[in-house]
Amino acid sequence: FFLLVCIAFPHIIMLGVKQSSKPSYQHILVFVKPKLTRDKGIIRLCRSDPQKRFKVRVVDNVDDYLKHEHYEYSQQKHSKPRLSVSSDSIDAQQQQQPQHHANGIVPIMYLSEWKSSTNHYKQFFAQCLCRGFPRLQIVSHKGNLANLLNAHFSKQCKSKVLANKLFYPRTYVLPEESELFCAENQRFCDPCLLAEHEQNQQVQFIIKPQGKSKGNGISLVTKKSDIDFNEFVVIQRYIENPMLIDDRKFDLRLYVFIASIKPLQIYLHTQGLVRFATAAYSQHISGVDDDRESEKENHHQAQPPPQQQQQRCMNDHEILCGHLTNFTLNKKHAKFKNKTAEIKWSLQQFWNALQTLEENGNATLQIEDDEEKDAMSEKTSLPLNLKDKILSQIEDIIRNVFRIADKKLNEGFAHNFGHDHKHAGRCFDVLGMDVLVDTNYKCWLMEFNRYPSLKCEHDIDKRVKYNVVDDLFKMLQPRIVCNQKTKAMNHHRMPVMLNAENTGWKRVL
Repeated sequence: FFLLVCIAFPHIIMLGVKQSSKPSYQHILVFVKPKLTRDKGIIRLCRSDPQKRFKVRVVDNVDDYLKHEHYEYSQQKHSKPRLSVSSDSIDAQQQQQPQHHANGIVPIMYLSEWKSSTNHYKQFFAQCLCRGFPRLQIVSHKGNLANLLNAHFSKQCKSKVLANKLFYPRTYVLPEESELFCAENQRFCDPCLLAEHEQNQQVQFIIKPQGKSKGNGISLVTKKSDIDFNEFVVIQRYIENPMLIDDRKFDLRLYVFIASIKPLQIYLHTQGLVRFATAAYSQHISGVDDDRESEKENHHQAQPPPQQQQQRCMNDHEILCGHLTNFTLNKKHAKFKNKTAEIKWSLQQFWNALQTLEENGNATLQIEDDEEKDAMSEKTSLPLNLKDKILSQIEDIIRNVFRIADKKLNEGFAHNFGHDHKHAGRCFDVLGMDVLVDTNYKCWLMEFNRYPSLKCEHDIDKRVKYNVVDDLFKMLQPRIVCNQKTKAMNHHRMPVMLNAENTGWKRVL
C-alpha cells in the first residue's frame, strides 16, 4: 500500500500543478487610467474575456511607469546551444538551454485627454501608444462629416448631391443651412401643400442631434412644422426603400481600424453585427403627430392625464422602433423582452441569408446608373453575388471618406506630433461604421461612430466583439512590445505598416 501511494503521489502533485497553473495570455496590455467613461469600454471588454486572452494592468501614474521603469514585461524564450568542451558526452536535448528575454510593454493612452493635459503630461504621449487621431471628429461627428462631404461633392458633382445619388443621404446641417434646405425642398416647405403632407403622413426626413448617440433625440419628419430650424442638428433625406428581413428594417454595424494616417492605412473587419428594428416597418406614421400639434396649440392649458401621457410615449416608442435600429432603444421593446423578436445577427448570418435569396432566385442586382455599372465591370468580369456587391460598396465608401478627409487628418497629426517619422505609428483607433442597405442592394453610409459600444449584452456581441479586439491587438503587438535593451520607451520606434495575416482585418486603403 505504501509503495502504491508513493507511486501515485507524484501524479497527484502534477495534477494539482496543472489545475493551479496560470493562464497563458495572448496579450499583455497596460492602460493609463482613463478619465472619460467612454474610454473604459475596451478595458472592460479585455477583462471580461471568457477565454482569458488578455492580461490587463491599469496604471494611475504614467510618469512612474515610464520614468522609473516600473514596467510590465512579456517573457520570450529563446533556445540557444550551450557551449561545452566535451560536447559529445552531452545529450542533445541538454544542449538546448532556454534563455528568457524581457520586453517592456508600452502603455496605451487616450487622445481624448490631450486638450486638457499640461505640457508636462503631453510629453508622455510621445512615449505611449495613443488611441485616437487628432481631428478624427471630422469623420466621426455627424455635422462635421456632412460638411466635409457636402463641400467636396458640391464641387465635383453637384447634380448628384441634389438628386441624392451619392453614397450618403442628402444631409443639411442646421441652423447654418436652414435657407438652403428650404430652397432645395420648396415643394416640401410650400404652405399650400401642408394639408397634403398632413394627410400623407409619409416620413420625408430624419433629424439627428449632432452630439448624441444611442438613438437619443432622433425624430421623424413628415412636414415642415416638425423641424425646429434653430436647433443644432443634422437633417437627412429619409431612405424610403430599405431592405427588410421579416418586414423589419435593419442596418450593418461594421468595424473600421485606422492604423496610420501617413500613409493612410485603413482596415475593415470581416466580422460585424446586423441590428434590427423590433417593430414592423411602414413608410407612414399616424396618430402621434396629431397629438403633438394639439399639444402645441393648447400648451397654455392643463397637462393631459398621466395615463394619456404614458400612452403617447408608448406610441412614440413603437413608431421609433419601426424606423431605428439602435440596440439601446429596441431592447426596451416588449417583443425583445418577451423573446418573440430577435434584434441582432452576426454579419455572417446576413451573408447566409443573402446566399439563400440568390439560390432561391429571389434576388436581382439592380445598378442604378451607368457610372456605377462601369465601375463594377472594371473590377471583375464575373457576375457579382450580393455579398461581393455590398462589400465592394462598403470598401469604396471607406476609401472615399478617408481620401477626402486625408488632408485635414494629416494637418491635425502634424500639429500635435510634428513631422518626425518616429511618431507615424503612434496612434490607432477603431470606429463603428453604420450602413443601410436598400431594396436595390445599394449601401448608404449613416455615420462613423467614434466610440462603438463594446458592451456584450447579447450573445452575438460575445461572438463578434471579443474576436474583433483580439485581432486588433494581434496587429498592434509590434507597437506595444518594446524590445530595447535599455528599456527606454522613448527610444522605441513603432512600426508604421502592420501585418493583417492570421486576423480578420482586411486592408481597404
